[in-house]
Amino acid sequence: MKITHDKEGTNDLDTYYRNNSDLVPPCEPSDKIDWLCISPYDAKETLYYIFRMLVLPGGIAAIIIFVVLFELYVNLITQLISFGLMYVGNLLIIIFYWEKRRANRFAIPESKVLKPGIFTLNPIIKPSLSIGFVGDMMMMRKYKLTFDSLIKKFFRDVDFIVGNLEGIVIDKKPHLTQQAHPEEILTPLASLLQNKSKWLMCVSNNHSIDFGNSKFNDSIKIIQEPNDPQNQKKFNNFGRFDVPKVFFDSDYCISTGTKWSNQKNWKCISRFIDSEPERNYSKSKFNILYPHWGYENERYVRTSIQDKGRELLTAGDKKWGLIFGHHPHVRQPVMVVKDKLMKPDGRPLKGLDGNNLVIKKLVAFSGGNFTSGVNFLRKKKHIHGIIMRCEIGRLTNYPKEFAVGVVNLQNTFNEKVPNSQQKTKIVKIGDGISGRSRFYYVILGILLLVTVIFLELFG
Repeated sequence: MKITHDKEGTNDLDTYYRNNSDLVPPCEPSDKIDWLCISPYDAKETLYYIFRMLVLPGGIAAIIIFVVLFELYVNLITQLISFGLMYVGNLLIIIFYWEKRRANRFAIPESKVLKPGIFTLNPIIKPSLSIGFVGDMMMMRKYKLTFDSLIKKFFRDVDFIVGNLEGIVIDKKPHLTQQAHPEEILTPLASLLQNKSKWLMCVSNNHSIDFGNSKFNDSIKIIQEPNDPQNQKKFNNFGRFDVPKVFFDSDYCISTGTKWSNQKNWKCISRFIDSEPERNYSKSKFNILYPHWGYENERYVRTSIQDKGRELLTAGDKKWGLIFGHHPHVRQPVMVVKDKLMKPDGRPLKGLDGNNLVIKKLVAFSGGNFTSGVNFLRKKKHIHGIIMRCEIGRLTNYPKEFAVGVVNLQNTFNEKVPNSQQKTKIVKIGDGISGRSRFYYVILGILLLVTVIFLELFG
């Protein structure tokens, strides 16, 4: 299947990048960055982000245990430490239940949530596009990346795998919040490809300009034409400001853009703000949206984002066919949305069987993390992701319209390979690390806290 920069299908993407390799206005060829921009959000959302980072039930239990131990050795120092820990522990408990309340508030009804499995969403004649999706590809740090055979089987014979490469490819050690990948990351990713499959890498995210505009564009060149001959012609990019969307043959268009950036100057990347999605919509095509949106570490989906997803799929004359989002770094629900097809005069459109046409569509709000080198804090949260495979073709009941047919949705996790000579992580299908729930740790902490208070009151 051919991938092109123009909807007419005359300018393939590889040729376009070769002929337009240099940055042009409004993107300035500069490596200037703002070192103080460590959060893409405003002050209020940054505070919420910090609170979510402190949802650590194990930490709550640990604090209470230390308080109990210090109470056994009563002196001024232990009392001061215990006093501080008590306040910190109470704060963490409040934040935990605050997040739990928000999760209940923004919960999507179970009847509208697609669970892992294989489903026929709509009856289609014959799939003309087989496409796979993954979430954020985070840097692996000290780990080598590999994939389980079931992951490779999952993506067997797809035309394209679409994924968000968080940050850029650069031979430089990142600092603080920067995201950087060595070029070697492309080799294990290429191992998922079979036959004529290709990767379509999203390069529009909040870490795209971590090292400046020029380094961002250098990364695109590396991905398009890797130094390793085995990886040649296996990767394409979209998400540079002049490539917000690409086309698959004559029937399909996929667009991307980011709502966030850690840098003030982010004119080099496509955006998901204002009317950008509407401008990137291509008429007479099946339109797929791959947005960098939402808020980090939120397992729930805010009502405003749920409403935006429904609007993009069902409102107006520019209806998207499929949405797969990224950025939160944790799995979020996949919601099924029904769209009634209407004639220009507002009357229901009927299929070949005479019934009103209703298409089921999907919005995956966050694909979580496909790859992650995290191994300490949030290791049970940031190692999980969603992979999805969709067969798309013309509706059986109305061949003029395209829709998603068979959907294969699976959860994934990153697991350390024990006793490996080189530190290695393998991506597998499943739910991953099991253990005590957050509720268990919070209850344990509260019980210990009550015990301490009881002992204090009654000597």
